[in-house]
Amino acid sequence: MNIAIDGRTICQKQRGMPIYCDNLIWFLALSRPADQFYILINSVFEHNEPKNDYDRRLSRFRALANIHIVDIPSDGFMLWEQWLLPRAVKRLGIDLLHMPANRICLTTRVPQIATMHDAMEWKGLQFPKFALSKMRGWVYSVRKYLYVYLQYTVGLKRLKHIVTISGYSQADIVASFPATRDKISYVYHGLPEMFANLSEPLPLAARKHVLMLGGESSHKNPHNMILAYASLPLALREQYPLVIVGINPVHLDRFTRWITEQAITDTCQLMTWVDEEALVDYFVHATALLFASVEEGFGFPLIQAMATGTPTVLSNAAVLLELSQGACEHAAHNDVAGLAAALQTLLSEPGYWIQKSAQMYQHSHAFTWDSSITKLSSIYAHKVLCHAE
Repeated sequence: MNIAIDGRTICQKQRGMPIYCDNLIWFLALSRPADQFYILINSVFEHNEPKNDYDRRLSRFRALANIHIVDIPSDGFMLWEQWLLPRAVKRLGIDLLHMPANRICLTTRVPQIATMHDAMEWKGLQFPKFALSKMRGWVYSVRKYLYVYLQYTVGLKRLKHIVTISGYSQADIVASFPATRDKISYVYHGLPEMFANLSEPLPLAARKHVLMLGGESSHKNPHNMILAYASLPLALREQYPLVIVGINPVHLDRFTRWITEQAITDTCQLMTWVDEEALVDYFVHATALLFASVEEGFGFPLIQAMATGTPTVLSNAAVLLELSQGACEHAAHNDVAGLAAALQTLLSEPGYWIQKSAQMYQHSHAFTWDSSITKLSSIYAHKVLCHAE
């Protein structure tokens, strides 16, 4: 079988969805050696990492005999997805197209599966407000609005099957688009390799800090998490400083302002993007993870914390409760006092911390790429066979 996968995110900063796509491609190709995988990238996309950075990832993929990297350079993502992509798929003789990053090709007749990670983009979609003084920008925003609208209202109908990443996301997508009910399945992420291959978790005595990841968008809820940490007693903050990792450099000033306003600059370290090895080390040595998003489609940091036996304070976001299965402390995303109390409990009660650490680590075994790929391969085979018939 010739399988094409939209691999543009390989060339981008590896966090969230790009990590999913990277692991999806790698483990699919390893598990299906008889199939040929054509990974479609765009080397001139404006949001790519520097070429030297993503070339290392491409070299890793090229080492597998059944992976073929196909570069389709284009300045425009709409042109790439709806004109250049289907032409390449036809030229390569593709049997199945997988779009793994919330996008759908509307202009191909090749059987297509898409991973729709959540319904947040659809639920937040609003027609742009008219601004005469910014006419050019408004026209572009309208064009983008219409494009996204068609992705969901037309694109979902054209898919052979929809893959999503949690029971919560499946229910959320079906609630918005009831017609998808009979052609959607959820397949959990597996742990990234560097987290999956760790030794047993470090004891409490070797843990050094409270960890938080630096997503700046409102649904990531960074300000409330900083307020919760700032509410801790000074002695706890001095013992376990807050380390915020993975801040987009563009938004570093915002985080600096927040910690300055709370007078916690002496017990808080701000880090921009780090490589995966450094990220693993931050998790391994964290006493607790603070992860209180308003909404998530999945929640990679939670399973990464599980793999390192790092007790976690969550929000009440439905998917986080689904994945954690009672292993974590939690409070409402806007309950600063509740989040602070949960964090203080983990940091000040060693026996409870040991219990939660063991519980987290044990639960991590449910998230493997072997299991994910087995389920996804079943979807591939079933949908292609159905199409052939």
